[in-house]
Amino acid sequence: MVKINKALIESIKPPIPKEFIRDDSLVGFGARVSPKGRITFIAEGRIRGQQTKRVTLGTYPAMSVATAKDLARETIQQFQQGIDPKAEQQAKQANEKAMGITVGQVFENYLAVRKLARKTESDYHNTFRLVFSGWSGRPIRSIVRSEVEKLFSEVAKSRGDRTAEKAFTILSALFNFSSTDEVNGVRILTSNPCDVIKVKKLVRRSNPKERFLSKAEIARLYSFYYVEMDWPETKPHGVTKQGIHYFLLLLHTGLRRSEAFKLRWEDVDWQGKIVTVRATKNGTNHRFPMVIPPESKGLHK
Repeated sequence: MVKINKALIESIKPPIPKEFIRDDSLVGFGARVSPKGRITFIAEGRIRGQQTKRVTLGTYPAMSVATAKDLARETIQQFQQGIDPKAEQQAKQANEKAMGITVGQVFENYLAVRKLARKTESDYHNTFRLVFSGWSGRPIRSIVRSEVEKLFSEVAKSRGDRTAEKAFTILSALFNFSSTDEVNGVRILTSNPCDVIKVKKLVRRSNPKERFLSKAEIARLYSFYYVEMDWPETKPHGVTKQGIHYFLLLLHTGLRRSEAFKLRWEDVDWQGKIVTVRATKNGTNHRFPMVIPPESKGLHK
């Protein structure tokens, strides 16, 4: 009668005549011996309607014989109850992996789904590296409100309020992005720790600019461009026609600076008098008609 105990295990010396040793006192408990003498404890059993399954318990001497036998007894009981311990372990590991998704992984997933404009995506990457590089490898579930509040204050103090606000707007979007994800019916996130910024009113918004060009100033610009700019007696001013063209384009179309810079000649339909701005901030193309501003009609003659 074979009974696996410490004395039996320590008596095994290479070369090994038998690969498996099975315990007769606990059916299903055994040890697998490698040609070099490595001993691994196993438990075997059958779930009704399925083939025999084998579970690795541990290796000797890191795991004692007594511990291995106790684990084997528990595993065999699971087999008898119709539970597959190996499948349970794999599911547990998958669950832990899903629950351990990091801030950096969520960030990359977020960018992949959003498909932002190249410039915007580059700006997001730069901001993330600048502010959250230390959190990139942390599980997103581990970030708490107190940490968010502390880092926000540090960034606002060292890099300014606007940088802090932009960075934590991105972080808040990552939390919202993950808030609907579940693992086996359990939500990965139950709250957004960035809410502390809003609740405590940490953002100190500056007053928006209210300065606009008056009609007189616009008229002066046209007069300078169309009448005075090239006069011999006009003093050096450093203003270029290209610069004024760019300013007028912004003035009469409302385009963002980046959108105006991206315009190409092929985006201008001279015959149909239509201009197409491609890949705007909201991801669509914007088309508008070419119109001569009323202030300049008399100056074109």
